[in-house]
Amino acid sequence: MQSTDHQRRKLVIALAGTAAAPAVLAQSGGKRGRSGEGFDEPATAEQYVAAMHLGCQAGDYLETAYEPAGQRNAVGAADFDVMRNEGGFDHVRIPANCAAHATVDGVISEAFLVKLDNQIKLALERFERVLVDPLHHYLQWKGDHHYDKFYDDSAAVAQLTSDQHAVRATAMWVQMAKRYQSLSLRLSFDLINEPVSAPQQDGFPVGLTSDQLNSWYTQVIAAIRATGGNNARRMIWLEPWDNRLNLLAIPSDAGPLGVSPHYYSPFEFTHREGSLTAAGLANFSADIEYAKRWGRLNRVPIWIGEVGVSKVRQASKIPRPEADRAEYTAHVRNVGLATGVPMCYWGYNAAFAQYDQAARQWLPGMRQAVSGLPQPYPVRTVPAFTVLKGGRMAQGFFANGQWPGFRWDPETGILTAQANDSGSERTVTIVFPEIAIESGQSWIVRALEFTGNWRIGVLPIFFDADRPNQNGKRGIDGRGVNEAGKQFYPYRPMAPGGFDTPMGTIVSPGTFMGVDLGLQPGSPGGQIRFACIRSV
Repeated sequence: MQSTDHQRRKLVIALAGTAAAPAVLAQSGGKRGRSGEGFDEPATAEQYVAAMHLGCQAGDYLETAYEPAGQRNAVGAADFDVMRNEGGFDHVRIPANCAAHATVDGVISEAFLVKLDNQIKLALERFERVLVDPLHHYLQWKGDHHYDKFYDDSAAVAQLTSDQHAVRATAMWVQMAKRYQSLSLRLSFDLINEPVSAPQQDGFPVGLTSDQLNSWYTQVIAAIRATGGNNARRMIWLEPWDNRLNLLAIPSDAGPLGVSPHYYSPFEFTHREGSLTAAGLANFSADIEYAKRWGRLNRVPIWIGEVGVSKVRQASKIPRPEADRAEYTAHVRNVGLATGVPMCYWGYNAAFAQYDQAARQWLPGMRQAVSGLPQPYPVRTVPAFTVLKGGRMAQGFFANGQWPGFRWDPETGILTAQANDSGSERTVTIVFPEIAIESGQSWIVRALEFTGNWRIGVLPIFFDADRPNQNGKRGIDGRGVNEAGKQFYPYRPMAPGGFDTPMGTIVSPGTFMGVDLGLQPGSPGGQIRFACIRSV
Protein backbone atom coordinates (compact mmCIF):
# COMPACT_ATOMS: atom_id res chain seq x y z
CA MET A 1 0.00 0.00 0.00
CA GLN A 2 1.24 3.48 -0.84
CA SER A 3 1.74 6.04 1.89
CA THR A 4 -0.70 8.92 2.31
CA ASP A 5 2.19 11.29 1.67
CA HIS A 6 2.93 9.56 -1.62
CA GLN A 7 -0.72 9.73 -2.61
CA ARG A 8 -0.70 13.47 -2.01
CA ARG A 9 2.45 13.91 -4.07
CA LYS A 10 1.37 11.66 -6.92
CA LEU A 11 0.09 13.37 -10.05
CA VAL A 12 -3.67 13.13 -10.41
CA ILE A 13 -5.38 13.52 -13.74
CA ALA A 14 -8.79 15.13 -13.80
CA LEU A 15 -10.05 15.30 -17.34
CA ALA A 16 -12.84 17.76 -16.77
CA GLY A 17 -13.98 19.92 -19.64
CA THR A 18 -13.04 19.43 -23.30
CA ALA A 19 -10.15 17.48 -24.74
CA ALA A 20 -8.73 20.76 -25.97
CA ALA A 21 -8.43 22.09 -22.45
CA PRO A 22 -8.36 19.35 -19.79
CA ALA A 23 -8.05 20.24 -16.15
CA VAL A 24 -4.60 20.88 -14.75
CA LEU A 25 -2.36 18.27 -13.20
CA ALA A 26 -2.94 18.55 -9.48
CA GLN A 27 0.29 18.69 -7.53
CA SER A 28 1.20 19.15 -3.93
CA GLY A 29 3.79 21.74 -4.87
CA GLY A 30 6.25 20.19 -2.41
CA LYS A 31 9.67 18.96 -3.47
CA ARG A 32 10.19 15.32 -4.34
CA GLY A 33 12.26 13.45 -1.81
CA ARG A 34 15.61 12.10 -2.95
CA SER A 35 15.39 8.55 -1.69
CA GLY A 36 12.92 7.17 -4.19
CA GLU A 37 10.94 5.68 -1.29
CA GLY A 38 7.19 5.49 -1.68
CA PHE A 39 7.31 4.80 -5.41
CA ASP A 40 5.62 1.61 -6.53
CA GLU A 41 7.54 -1.30 -8.09
CA PRO A 42 5.60 -2.21 -11.26
CA ALA A 43 5.04 -5.89 -11.99
CA THR A 44 3.36 -5.56 -15.41
CA ALA A 45 3.52 -3.32 -18.45
CA GLU A 46 0.13 -1.91 -17.53
CA GLN A 47 1.31 -0.98 -14.05
CA TYR A 48 4.44 0.59 -15.48
CA VAL A 49 2.56 2.82 -17.92
CA ALA A 50 -0.17 3.73 -15.41
CA ALA A 51 2.33 5.97 -13.58
CA MET A 52 3.39 7.76 -16.80
CA HIS A 53 1.64 10.83 -18.12
CA LEU A 54 4.06 13.60 -19.10
CA GLY A 55 7.82 13.28 -19.17
CA CYS A 56 10.93 15.15 -20.25
CA GLN A 57 14.35 14.29 -21.68
CA ALA A 58 17.74 14.72 -20.08
CA GLY A 59 18.89 15.43 -23.61
CA ASP A 60 21.59 17.31 -25.52
CA TYR A 61 24.14 15.91 -23.11
CA LEU A 62 25.21 12.25 -22.98
CA GLU A 63 23.71 11.38 -26.38
CA THR A 64 25.87 13.86 -28.28
CA ALA A 65 28.59 12.01 -30.16
CA TYR A 66 31.00 14.83 -29.36
CA GLU A 67 30.48 14.69 -25.58
CA PRO A 68 32.20 15.99 -23.40
CA ALA A 69 31.73 19.09 -25.55
CA GLY A 70 28.07 18.62 -24.61
CA GLN A 71 28.93 19.51 -21.02
CA ARG A 72 27.46 22.97 -21.48
CA ASN A 73 24.06 21.24 -21.61
CA ALA A 74 24.86 18.86 -18.77
CA VAL A 75 21.76 17.78 -16.87
CA GLY A 76 22.35 17.49 -13.14
CA ALA A 77 20.42 17.18 -9.89
CA ALA A 78 19.18 20.78 -10.02
CA ASP A 79 17.77 20.23 -13.51
CA PHE A 80 15.97 17.04 -12.51
CA ASP A 81 14.48 18.98 -9.59
CA VAL A 82 13.22 21.66 -12.00
CA MET A 83 11.65 19.02 -14.24
CA ARG A 84 9.91 17.31 -11.35
CA ASN A 85 8.99 20.12 -8.96
CA GLU A 86 8.32 22.97 -11.41
CA GLY A 87 7.37 21.13 -14.62
CA GLY A 88 5.42 18.41 -12.84
CA PHE A 89 6.90 15.63 -14.96
CA ASP A 90 6.45 12.10 -13.66
CA HIS A 91 8.99 10.37 -15.89
CA VAL A 92 12.28 11.16 -17.55
CA ARG A 93 14.09 9.62 -20.51
CA ILE A 94 17.89 9.56 -20.44
CA PRO A 95 19.46 9.38 -23.90
CA ALA A 96 23.14 8.38 -24.15
CA ASN A 97 25.45 7.52 -27.03
CA CYS A 98 27.22 4.48 -25.65
CA ALA A 99 28.10 3.33 -29.18
CA ALA A 100 30.37 6.35 -29.62
CA HIS A 101 32.31 5.32 -26.50
CA ALA A 102 32.67 1.61 -27.22
CA THR A 103 35.23 -0.62 -28.88
CA VAL A 104 34.52 -2.43 -32.10
CA ASP A 105 33.51 -5.42 -29.96
CA GLY A 106 30.97 -3.35 -28.03
CA VAL A 107 32.86 -2.79 -24.77
CA ILE A 108 31.69 0.57 -23.43
CA SER A 109 34.09 2.94 -21.73
CA GLU A 110 33.86 2.66 -17.95
CA ALA A 111 34.33 6.41 -17.58
CA PHE A 112 31.31 7.03 -19.79
CA LEU A 113 29.19 4.44 -18.01
CA VAL A 114 29.93 6.15 -14.68
CA LYS A 115 28.35 9.31 -16.08
CA LEU A 116 25.31 7.32 -17.20
CA ASP A 117 25.15 5.61 -13.79
CA ASN A 118 24.94 9.01 -12.12
CA GLN A 119 22.13 10.18 -14.40
CA ILE A 120 20.10 7.06 -13.66
CA LYS A 121 20.71 7.35 -9.92
CA LEU A 122 19.63 11.01 -9.78
CA ALA A 123 16.54 10.30 -11.87
CA LEU A 124 15.42 7.25 -9.87
CA GLU A 125 15.58 9.34 -6.71
CA ARG A 126 13.11 11.84 -8.16
CA PHE A 127 10.84 10.23 -10.75
CA GLU A 128 8.32 7.43 -10.67
CA ARG A 129 9.55 6.11 -14.00
CA VAL A 130 13.00 6.39 -15.61
CA LEU A 131 13.69 5.24 -19.15
CA VAL A 132 17.27 4.82 -20.35
CA ASP A 133 18.04 5.12 -24.07
CA PRO A 134 21.75 4.18 -24.32
CA LEU A 135 21.94 3.54 -28.07
CA HIS A 136 20.88 7.04 -29.06
CA HIS A 137 22.60 8.26 -32.25
CA TYR A 138 24.06 4.86 -33.13
CA LEU A 139 24.47 6.39 -36.57
CA GLN A 140 26.86 3.88 -38.08
CA TRP A 141 24.32 1.08 -37.71
CA LYS A 142 21.91 3.24 -39.67
CA GLY A 143 24.51 3.65 -42.41
CA ASP A 144 25.22 7.31 -41.56
CA HIS A 145 28.95 8.04 -41.36
CA HIS A 146 28.97 11.85 -41.23
CA TYR A 147 30.06 11.83 -37.58
CA ASP A 148 32.50 8.91 -37.61
CA LYS A 149 35.33 11.07 -36.27
CA PHE A 150 33.54 11.32 -32.93
CA TYR A 151 33.39 7.53 -32.41
CA ASP A 152 35.99 5.41 -30.65
CA ASP A 153 37.44 2.82 -33.04
CA SER A 154 35.51 4.56 -35.82
CA ALA A 155 37.70 3.20 -38.63
CA ALA A 156 36.91 -0.38 -37.61
CA VAL A 157 33.30 0.20 -36.60
CA ALA A 158 32.45 1.95 -39.87
CA GLN A 159 33.27 -1.19 -41.85
CA LEU A 160 30.88 -3.46 -39.95
CA THR A 161 27.91 -4.89 -41.80
CA SER A 162 24.43 -4.43 -40.38
CA ASP A 163 24.47 -7.96 -38.98
CA GLN A 164 27.82 -7.28 -37.30
CA HIS A 165 26.42 -4.09 -35.81
CA ALA A 166 23.58 -6.18 -34.38
CA VAL A 167 26.11 -8.37 -32.58
CA ARG A 168 27.93 -5.25 -31.31
CA ALA A 169 24.69 -3.64 -30.15
CA THR A 170 23.70 -6.79 -28.27
CA ALA A 171 27.11 -6.89 -26.58
CA MET A 172 26.62 -3.31 -25.38
CA TRP A 173 23.18 -4.12 -24.04
CA VAL A 174 24.39 -7.23 -22.20
CA GLN A 175 27.12 -5.13 -20.56
CA MET A 176 24.57 -2.56 -19.40
CA ALA A 177 21.95 -5.13 -18.40
CA LYS A 178 24.42 -6.87 -16.11
CA ARG A 179 25.39 -3.51 -14.66
CA TYR A 180 21.79 -2.52 -13.90
CA GLN A 181 20.21 -5.90 -13.15
CA SER A 182 19.61 -5.07 -9.45
CA LEU A 183 18.18 -1.59 -10.01
CA SER A 184 14.53 -0.78 -9.40
CA LEU A 185 11.91 -2.02 -11.84
CA ARG A 186 10.98 1.65 -12.21
CA LEU A 187 13.93 1.77 -14.64
CA SER A 188 13.06 0.55 -18.14
CA PHE A 189 15.16 -0.02 -21.25
CA ASP A 190 14.56 1.81 -24.56
CA LEU A 191 16.48 -0.47 -26.94
CA ILE A 192 17.51 1.90 -29.76
CA ASN A 193 16.57 5.42 -30.81
CA GLU A 194 14.77 6.01 -34.11
CA PRO A 195 16.06 3.05 -36.14
CA VAL A 196 16.08 3.68 -39.88
CA SER A 197 18.48 3.34 -42.81
CA ALA A 198 20.33 6.41 -44.04
CA PRO A 199 20.81 6.87 -47.81
CA GLN A 200 23.60 4.74 -49.22
CA GLN A 201 27.02 6.30 -48.64
CA ASP A 202 29.79 5.22 -51.00
CA GLY A 203 32.29 2.80 -49.57
CA PHE A 204 30.28 1.91 -46.46
CA PRO A 205 27.92 -0.97 -45.65
CA VAL A 206 24.22 -0.15 -45.76
CA GLY A 207 22.14 0.38 -42.64
CA LEU A 208 19.63 -1.96 -41.05
CA THR A 209 16.32 -2.99 -42.60
CA SER A 210 13.01 -3.39 -40.78
CA ASP A 211 13.38 -7.19 -40.94
CA GLN A 212 16.87 -7.00 -39.43
CA LEU A 213 15.56 -4.76 -36.66
CA ASN A 214 12.75 -7.18 -35.83
CA SER A 215 15.22 -10.06 -35.72
CA TRP A 216 17.57 -8.09 -33.46
CA TYR A 217 14.76 -7.20 -31.07
CA THR A 218 14.07 -10.90 -30.52
CA GLN A 219 17.75 -11.65 -29.94
CA VAL A 220 18.62 -8.71 -27.69
CA ILE A 221 15.53 -9.05 -25.50
CA ALA A 222 16.38 -12.71 -24.85
CA ALA A 223 19.97 -11.72 -24.03
CA ILE A 224 18.82 -9.01 -21.61
CA ARG A 225 16.37 -11.33 -19.87
CA ALA A 226 19.10 -13.96 -19.51
CA THR A 227 21.24 -11.59 -17.40
CA GLY A 228 18.85 -12.29 -14.52
CA GLY A 229 17.98 -10.18 -11.52
CA ASN A 230 15.25 -7.64 -12.15
CA ASN A 231 15.94 -7.79 -15.89
CA ALA A 232 13.75 -10.87 -16.19
CA ARG A 233 10.79 -8.64 -15.28
CA ARG A 234 12.02 -5.26 -16.51
CA MET A 235 9.95 -3.12 -18.89
CA ILE A 236 11.54 -2.95 -22.36
CA TRP A 237 10.60 -0.52 -25.14
CA LEU A 238 10.76 -1.13 -28.89
CA GLU A 239 10.82 1.69 -31.40
CA PRO A 240 9.44 0.98 -34.89
CA TRP A 241 11.72 1.16 -37.91
CA ASP A 242 11.27 4.54 -39.64
CA ASN A 243 8.45 5.15 -37.14
CA ARG A 244 6.28 2.76 -39.17
CA LEU A 245 4.25 0.78 -36.69
CA ASN A 246 2.96 -1.55 -39.40
CA LEU A 247 6.50 -2.89 -39.98
CA LEU A 248 7.13 -3.75 -36.32
CA ALA A 249 6.86 -7.40 -35.25
CA ILE A 250 6.30 -7.76 -31.50
CA PRO A 251 8.55 -10.56 -30.17
CA SER A 252 7.25 -13.34 -27.98
CA ASP A 253 8.53 -12.54 -24.51
CA ALA A 254 7.54 -13.43 -20.96
CA GLY A 255 8.45 -9.99 -19.64
CA PRO A 256 6.68 -6.65 -20.12
CA LEU A 257 7.12 -4.92 -23.49
CA GLY A 258 5.93 -1.59 -24.88
CA VAL A 259 6.20 0.31 -28.16
CA SER A 260 7.52 3.85 -28.47
CA PRO A 261 6.88 5.79 -31.69
CA HIS A 262 8.07 9.39 -31.92
CA TYR A 263 5.80 12.10 -33.30
CA TYR A 264 6.96 15.52 -34.45
CA SER A 265 3.88 16.30 -36.50
CA PRO A 266 3.33 18.66 -38.14
CA PHE A 267 6.99 18.25 -39.17
CA GLU A 268 6.98 21.38 -41.35
CA PHE A 269 6.29 23.33 -38.16
CA THR A 270 8.26 21.42 -35.52
CA HIS A 271 11.48 21.23 -37.56
CA ARG A 272 11.25 23.51 -40.57
CA GLU A 273 9.84 26.82 -41.76
CA GLY A 274 6.10 26.21 -41.49
CA SER A 275 3.70 28.05 -39.22
CA LEU A 276 1.51 26.43 -36.60
CA THR A 277 -2.03 25.92 -37.87
CA ALA A 278 -5.16 24.43 -36.39
CA ALA A 279 -4.95 21.73 -39.07
CA GLY A 280 -1.43 20.90 -37.93
CA LEU A 281 -2.65 20.47 -34.37
CA ALA A 282 -5.43 18.22 -35.65
CA ASN A 283 -2.87 16.12 -37.49
CA PHE A 284 -0.87 15.52 -34.31
CA SER A 285 -4.05 14.44 -32.53
CA ALA A 286 -4.84 12.02 -35.34
CA ASP A 287 -1.34 10.51 -35.13
CA ILE A 288 -1.78 9.79 -31.45
CA GLU A 289 -5.21 8.26 -31.94
CA TYR A 290 -3.80 5.98 -34.63
CA ALA A 291 -0.94 4.86 -32.38
CA LYS A 292 -3.37 4.22 -29.55
CA ARG A 293 -5.60 2.05 -31.77
CA TRP A 294 -2.56 0.17 -33.07
CA GLY A 295 -1.36 -0.52 -29.54
CA ARG A 296 -4.78 -1.79 -28.50
CA LEU A 297 -4.98 -4.13 -31.51
CA ASN A 298 -1.48 -5.46 -30.83
CA ARG A 299 -1.97 -5.63 -27.05
CA VAL A 300 1.02 -3.46 -26.15
CA PRO A 301 1.15 -0.12 -24.33
CA ILE A 302 2.16 2.94 -26.33
CA TRP A 303 4.50 5.63 -25.05
CA ILE A 304 5.35 8.59 -27.26
CA GLY A 305 9.08 8.67 -26.53
CA GLU A 306 9.76 12.00 -28.20
CA VAL A 307 7.67 15.03 -29.16
CA GLY A 308 8.64 18.68 -29.33
CA VAL A 309 9.35 21.78 -31.41
CA SER A 310 12.60 23.56 -32.24
CA LYS A 311 13.28 27.09 -31.02
CA VAL A 312 14.16 28.34 -34.51
CA ARG A 313 12.95 27.78 -38.03
CA GLN A 314 15.82 25.50 -38.83
CA ALA A 315 16.69 26.50 -42.40
CA SER A 316 16.65 30.25 -41.76
CA LYS A 317 17.59 30.09 -38.05
CA ILE A 318 14.93 32.73 -37.44
CA PRO A 319 13.42 32.36 -33.94
CA ARG A 320 10.06 30.62 -33.92
CA PRO A 321 7.22 32.63 -32.33
CA GLU A 322 7.19 31.90 -28.61
CA ALA A 323 3.41 31.76 -28.50
CA ASP A 324 3.35 29.06 -31.24
CA ARG A 325 5.88 26.92 -29.35
CA ALA A 326 3.91 27.23 -26.13
CA GLU A 327 0.59 26.47 -27.82
CA TYR A 328 1.97 23.38 -29.54
CA THR A 329 3.51 22.18 -26.28
CA ALA A 330 0.23 22.70 -24.46
CA HIS A 331 -1.66 20.85 -27.20
CA VAL A 332 0.67 17.88 -26.79
CA ARG A 333 -0.09 17.88 -23.06
CA ASN A 334 -3.82 18.12 -23.67
CA VAL A 335 -3.83 15.25 -26.17
CA GLY A 336 -1.75 13.05 -23.91
CA LEU A 337 -3.99 13.58 -20.92
CA ALA A 338 -7.18 13.19 -22.94
CA THR A 339 -6.13 9.97 -24.68
CA GLY A 340 -4.22 8.43 -21.79
CA VAL A 341 -1.15 7.97 -23.99
CA PRO A 342 1.99 9.02 -22.06
CA MET A 343 4.31 11.45 -23.81
CA CYS A 344 7.86 12.63 -23.28
CA TYR A 345 8.92 16.07 -24.46
CA TRP A 346 12.14 16.64 -26.32
CA GLY A 347 13.39 18.52 -24.66
CA TYR A 348 14.47 20.30 -21.57
CA ASN A 349 17.35 22.32 -23.00
CA ALA A 350 19.30 23.31 -26.15
CA ALA A 351 17.66 23.41 -29.61
CA PHE A 352 14.21 22.20 -28.49
CA ALA A 353 14.40 23.77 -25.04
CA GLN A 354 11.65 24.46 -22.58
CA TYR A 355 14.13 25.80 -20.05
CA ASP A 356 17.07 28.22 -20.23
CA GLN A 357 19.81 26.54 -18.22
CA ALA A 358 22.13 29.56 -18.32
CA ALA A 359 19.49 31.95 -16.98
CA ARG A 360 17.90 29.25 -14.75
CA GLN A 361 14.40 30.10 -15.89
CA TRP A 362 11.64 28.68 -18.07
CA LEU A 363 11.29 30.01 -21.59
CA PRO A 364 8.20 32.19 -22.17
CA GLY A 365 4.97 30.27 -21.77
CA MET A 366 6.61 26.87 -21.47
CA ARG A 367 6.10 26.15 -17.78
CA GLN A 368 2.41 26.95 -18.05
CA ALA A 369 2.22 24.85 -21.23
CA VAL A 370 3.68 21.72 -19.62
CA SER A 371 2.19 22.02 -16.13
CA GLY A 372 -1.17 23.68 -16.82
CA LEU A 373 -0.49 26.03 -13.92
CA PRO A 374 -1.85 28.44 -12.85
CA GLN A 375 -4.35 27.59 -15.62
CA PRO A 376 -4.10 25.63 -18.88
CA TYR A 377 -2.33 27.44 -21.69
CA PRO A 378 -4.92 28.45 -24.36
CA VAL A 379 -5.03 26.26 -27.46
CA ARG A 380 -7.21 26.91 -30.49
CA THR A 381 -10.03 24.53 -31.42
CA VAL A 382 -8.88 21.95 -33.94
CA PRO A 383 -10.96 21.13 -37.04
CA ALA A 384 -12.03 17.68 -38.15
CA PHE A 385 -10.61 15.76 -41.10
CA THR A 386 -12.95 15.03 -44.03
CA VAL A 387 -13.05 11.40 -45.18
CA LEU A 388 -12.25 11.18 -48.89
CA LYS A 389 -15.08 9.45 -50.73
CA GLY A 390 -16.38 9.64 -54.26
CA GLY A 391 -13.75 10.28 -56.85
CA ARG A 392 -12.43 7.60 -59.16
CA MET A 393 -9.41 5.48 -59.91
CA ALA A 394 -7.07 6.71 -62.65
CA GLN A 395 -4.72 3.86 -63.46
CA GLY A 396 -4.13 4.86 -67.04
CA PHE A 397 -1.92 7.82 -66.17
CA PHE A 398 1.10 5.61 -65.48
CA ALA A 399 2.99 3.34 -67.83
CA ASN A 400 2.88 0.57 -65.20
CA GLY A 401 -0.56 1.53 -63.96
CA GLN A 402 -2.58 -1.11 -65.78
CA TRP A 403 -2.42 -3.60 -62.90
CA PRO A 404 -5.88 -5.10 -62.24
CA GLY A 405 -5.15 -5.73 -58.56
CA PHE A 406 -6.66 -2.42 -57.32
CA ARG A 407 -10.34 -1.86 -56.55
CA TRP A 408 -11.79 1.49 -55.45
CA ASP A 409 -15.13 1.82 -53.63
CA PRO A 410 -16.30 5.46 -53.91
CA GLU A 411 -19.08 4.95 -51.36
CA THR A 412 -16.80 3.85 -48.52
CA GLY A 413 -13.62 5.54 -49.71
CA ILE A 414 -11.67 2.27 -49.40
CA LEU A 415 -8.98 1.23 -51.88
CA THR A 416 -8.36 -2.52 -51.86
CA ALA A 417 -5.23 -4.13 -53.30
CA GLN A 418 -4.23 -7.69 -53.98
CA ALA A 419 -0.83 -8.91 -52.84
CA ASN A 420 1.99 -7.49 -54.97
CA ASP A 421 4.04 -10.57 -55.79
CA SER A 422 6.01 -8.79 -58.49
CA GLY A 423 9.44 -7.19 -58.21
CA SER A 424 8.17 -3.69 -59.01
CA GLU A 425 5.91 -1.14 -57.41
CA ARG A 426 2.25 -1.12 -58.46
CA THR A 427 0.87 2.40 -58.82
CA VAL A 428 -2.52 4.02 -58.93
CA THR A 429 -4.00 7.51 -58.52
CA ILE A 430 -7.33 8.29 -56.87
CA VAL A 431 -8.67 11.60 -58.16
CA PHE A 432 -11.29 13.76 -56.45
CA PRO A 433 -12.85 16.31 -58.84
CA GLU A 434 -15.02 17.55 -55.97
CA ILE A 435 -11.96 19.08 -54.23
CA ALA A 436 -10.54 22.02 -56.16
CA ILE A 437 -6.87 22.86 -55.59
CA GLU A 438 -5.50 26.37 -56.04
CA SER A 439 -2.08 27.99 -55.94
CA GLY A 440 -0.68 28.75 -52.52
CA GLN A 441 -2.88 26.27 -50.68
CA SER A 442 -1.56 23.62 -48.35
CA TRP A 443 -3.37 20.36 -47.66
CA ILE A 444 -2.86 17.58 -45.16
CA VAL A 445 -3.81 14.09 -46.33
CA ARG A 446 -3.50 11.08 -44.05
CA ALA A 447 -4.42 7.42 -44.06
CA LEU A 448 -7.11 6.81 -41.47
CA GLU A 449 -6.29 3.12 -41.50
CA PHE A 450 -4.36 0.81 -43.77
CA THR A 451 -2.84 -2.62 -44.23
CA GLY A 452 -0.05 -3.41 -46.65
CA ASN A 453 3.14 -1.54 -47.48
CA TRP A 454 2.41 1.67 -49.37
CA ARG A 455 4.02 4.86 -50.56
CA ILE A 456 1.86 7.92 -50.90
CA GLY A 457 1.92 11.36 -52.46
CA VAL A 458 -0.58 14.19 -52.92
CA LEU A 459 -0.61 16.38 -56.00
CA PRO A 460 -2.83 18.76 -57.94
CA ILE A 461 -4.41 16.85 -60.85
CA PHE A 462 -5.27 18.65 -64.08
CA PHE A 463 -8.37 17.38 -65.85
CA ASP A 464 -10.01 18.83 -68.92
CA ALA A 465 -11.04 16.69 -71.87
CA ASP A 466 -10.98 19.63 -74.29
CA ARG A 467 -8.24 22.01 -73.12
CA PRO A 468 -4.54 21.12 -72.82
CA ASN A 469 -2.55 21.89 -69.70
CA GLN A 470 0.85 23.62 -69.73
CA ASN A 471 2.46 20.51 -71.19
CA GLY A 472 -0.06 20.27 -74.02
CA LYS A 473 -1.85 17.26 -72.52
CA ARG A 474 -5.59 16.78 -72.32
CA GLY A 475 -7.39 14.69 -69.75
CA ILE A 476 -5.85 13.58 -66.47
CA ASP A 477 -2.36 14.91 -65.92
CA GLY A 478 -0.48 15.26 -62.64
CA ARG A 479 1.81 18.02 -63.92
CA GLY A 480 -0.46 20.91 -63.08
CA VAL A 481 2.30 22.92 -61.42
CA ASN A 482 5.25 24.84 -62.81
CA GLU A 483 8.87 23.76 -62.40
CA ALA A 484 9.24 25.62 -59.09
CA GLY A 485 6.11 23.96 -57.74
CA LYS A 486 7.17 20.41 -58.55
CA GLN A 487 9.65 20.39 -55.69
CA PHE A 488 6.75 20.43 -53.24
CA TYR A 489 5.42 17.10 -54.49
CA PRO A 490 6.10 14.49 -51.78
CA TYR A 491 6.12 10.75 -52.27
CA ARG A 492 6.89 8.88 -49.11
CA PRO A 493 6.15 5.73 -47.11
CA MET A 494 3.13 5.51 -44.89
CA ALA A 495 4.25 5.81 -41.27
CA PRO A 496 1.29 6.42 -40.84
CA GLY A 497 0.89 10.12 -40.38
CA GLY A 498 -0.56 12.94 -42.40
CA PHE A 499 1.81 15.30 -44.14
CA ASP A 500 1.31 18.93 -45.09
CA THR A 501 1.71 19.51 -48.84
CA PRO A 502 2.21 23.09 -50.08
CA MET A 503 0.88 23.14 -53.62
CA GLY A 504 3.14 25.94 -54.89
CA THR A 505 2.17 27.82 -58.03
CA ILE A 506 -0.34 25.95 -60.19
CA VAL A 507 -0.35 27.10 -63.81
CA SER A 508 -2.90 24.72 -65.38
CA PRO A 509 -6.64 25.35 -65.19
CA GLY A 510 -9.07 22.92 -63.58
CA THR A 511 -6.87 21.26 -60.97
CA PHE A 512 -8.19 19.11 -58.15
CA MET A 513 -7.00 16.74 -55.43
CA GLY A 514 -5.16 13.58 -56.39
CA VAL A 515 -3.78 10.89 -54.05
CA ASP A 516 -0.94 9.03 -55.69
CA LEU A 517 -0.16 5.54 -54.36
CA GLY A 518 2.42 2.84 -54.81
CA LEU A 519 2.03 -0.68 -53.40
CA GLN A 520 5.55 -1.88 -52.66
CA PRO A 521 7.07 -5.06 -54.13
CA GLY A 522 6.36 -8.05 -51.92
CA SER A 523 3.62 -6.25 -50.01
CA PRO A 524 0.70 -8.38 -48.84
CA GLY A 525 -2.74 -7.41 -49.97
CA GLY A 526 -4.51 -4.74 -47.99
CA GLN A 527 -6.79 -1.76 -47.80
CA ILE A 528 -6.30 1.96 -47.30
CA ARG A 529 -8.68 4.84 -46.56
CA PHE A 530 -7.95 8.59 -46.49
CA ALA A 531 -9.02 11.86 -44.97
CA CYS A 532 -7.91 15.40 -45.73
CA ILE A 533 -7.98 18.86 -44.26
CA ARG A 534 -7.01 22.22 -45.72
CA SER A 535 -4.09 23.63 -43.78
CA VAL A 536 -3.68 27.05 -45.40
